[in-house]
Amino acid sequence: MSSRFLLLPSIAVGLIAGHRTAPLTTKYKIELKAETTVDLTPFGQGEQKNSQGMVAYVGVTLNDTSGGKVMHVVVDSVRVESGAMQISPGTVDSAKGATIHGFVDPHWKISRLKSSLDSNLVVAQIRGLMGSFYPRVKAGAKQGEAWTDTTDVENKGPQQAIKSRIVTNYTAGAQETVSGTAAMKVEAAFSATLAGTLENPMAGQMEMEGSETGTGSHYIAADGRYLGGSSTSSGKSLVKSAMAPDPISVKSVRSIMVTVIR
Repeated sequence: MSSRFLLLPSIAVGLIAGHRTAPLTTKYKIELKAETTVDLTPFGQGEQKNSQGMVAYVGVTLNDTSGGKVMHVVVDSVRVESGAMQISPGTVDSAKGATIHGFVDPHWKISRLKSSLDSNLVVAQIRGLMGSFYPRVKAGAKQGEAWTDTTDVENKGPQQAIKSRIVTNYTAGAQETVSGTAAMKVEAAFSATLAGTLENPMAGQMEMEGSETGTGSHYIAADGRYLGGSSTSSGKSLVKSAMAPDPISVKSVRSIMVTVIR
């Protein structure tokens, strides 16, 4: 979702200077759509396309702590369209009620993410999205002002262990209205490099490295709440397997939309 916003001057004191606020819980709907094209020419099979989709409803609670906030995420429900990668109904059902904990620093960068059920493929994917859930903060930024952030994200689950470095260029936009609430819009353009391993029942462990680029728009309310946003990206990678004579080319297109549930 890898899964970017700015603070309005009126709330900068409360969130940057350490003002204590009551725990804030916001419910979100996260929609993920992805299409992957795998070139299996090394196996004599040509290209194969796989589409995936996931809709997750989560509750996110933020509690003040020393140096930032503790983030507590509860998975309320999930719906998965798994395409060629079959995910059992039991895996989806058991994701309900799973929790994810992390630390949010004053710039809204998330770290120390841990889940109660990392062995669950669906929970592991949501945990990966939460790693870059919030846009970065620049207190007091004015319309047209730009800044850059670099974030490292680790997405570790039962079928993958991928580390990504995401470089995002932000531009502060004008104020807009989102679901009846005044919000600041921030545009984002990002690029990422990623590397790690994948597990396949047939091919065993495979090495992967690649890159991704994309754009997004994000919104923050005057009271500090993240009001959601959207992003689209495309990527390409090479996968090496002991069973393939040459690296396997993989192309992907992904979109993520986050909305507040009232």
